[in-house]
Amino acid sequence: MPFGKLKLFGGFTDGDRGVVLAKYFNADKITLEGMDFDSGIVGKYSKPYYKQNSYADWKKKNKLQIAKYIINLVLSKSF
Repeated sequence: MPFGKLKLFGGFTDGDRGVVLAKYFNADKITLEGMDFDSGIVGKYSKPYYKQNSYADWKKKNKLQIAKYIINLVLSKSF
């Protein structure tokens, strides 16, 4: 829970947390680069130790679906 100067803006992954913060601070534009919610592929640039793109495990797929849900929710509402 937030305390003192610590604020809790929400979010689950770095990407959706960035969207929450951008929306909260009234960004003029929000662009998501490299967030592929639906393909089931984890890019080699997302994981530096990967030599090539690979299939996401169930945990990563679920995490991306939660991130997608949060982003859609945040972008559909006014703060």
